[in-house]
Amino acid sequence: MALSKMREGGWIMANRNGYQYVAKKCLVNGEQFDSLLEGRMAAVLIEHGVKFNAHIPFECYDPKGAKFTFVVDFVFETPQKLLGIRDTLDCLEVAGVLSPHKFKRNEGLAYCHRLRCYCAGYELIDLWERFGLWGQKKKPDDPRDAPPELAKQKYATRRNP
Repeated sequence: MALSKMREGGWIMANRNGYQYVAKKCLVNGEQFDSLLEGRMAAVLIEHGVKFNAHIPFECYDPKGAKFTFVVDFVFETPQKLLGIRDTLDCLEVAGVLSPHKFKRNEGLAYCHRLRCYCAGYELIDLWERFGLWGQKKKPDDPRDAPPELAKQKYATRRNP
């Protein structure tokens, strides 16, 4: 495989079947995560004191009866109700790109182990970094949170007074 170009914390690798995205590994508190996005999620959970276990394998069955192993990114020690998600969750799967395959794995986990899992992407992790996991305001000085009239005054340029 030859390196092609870097993309948001990973590389797009050229191989004989086309291109494949290879995520960059990340260390958070001495534990290795499979991507920078997982590392960001782990940092948010640790910052808010949520106890979790990372990379726990579960044996599941698909609707056709075939057995597969699903390695869940974050399994919470106690169920959590997070900002932006309607249900109470037992575990969380971090995904940069969502696919039907990931949702089918979540259904298999719910069917075999009665665990509610959710796929979190960039938008939810950005939301939790800005506002916290439960909706408390974490960074009041963030310019994205300022009222529009204050933002115009504070960030006015010569072209746009």
